[in-house]
Amino acid sequence: VDVTKPPGMDESALLAALLTAICRPSLDLAPGLVVRAPNINGSGTGKGLLVRAVGAIAFGNTPSAITVGPNVKELELRLGAALMDAAPLIFLDNLNGIALQSNLLASVMAERPAAVRVLGLSKIVVLNSSSYMVVTGNGLDLSEDLVRRFQVVELDARVEDPEARAFPGDLLADVKARRAELLAAALTIWRWAQMN
Repeated sequence: VDVTKPPGMDESALLAALLTAICRPSLDLAPGLVVRAPNINGSGTGKGLLVRAVGAIAFGNTPSAITVGPNVKELELRLGAALMDAAPLIFLDNLNGIALQSNLLASVMAERPAAVRVLGLSKIVVLNSSSYMVVTGNGLDLSEDLVRRFQVVELDARVEDPEARAFPGDLLADVKARRAELLAAALTIWRWAQMN
């Protein structure tokens, strides 16, 4: 990121997503966040690190990643279990090379309350979820109704092997150490926007 230039589209989308995550518990419905990278050289671009930094600022902890599993049915089961767990941020990670389609995810992001089937039982639980939904992947596309339910951030390291890059310091440790300051700054921006 060149800080001498105005924020680009992806930086702006990330800032909007961070503000959304921070205020998600007070919002009836809210868009989620997709962080994606190119299919071929997207590994190691920092998608997971970015999500963990958002979680650390917004909620004071780093989220655990949930993988998609072998098929859509397994994704829906894992997502249902995570929703019933009521984590403040649900992090679906490594959805690589797919067009994400999930009726449950679309429903939970557009309806409140939403009904979820309990794993292994013929029982429906009504959830009033305020979890912030985040999805990452390389070559990830959104299908059907999910397209309009997510803010998208594209990461492209523009190198063949992004994991080989070296950066000074520890971003996540720095974010955690400065959480109060970062959260106060974000809430100031949110409050200013509410007044204008």
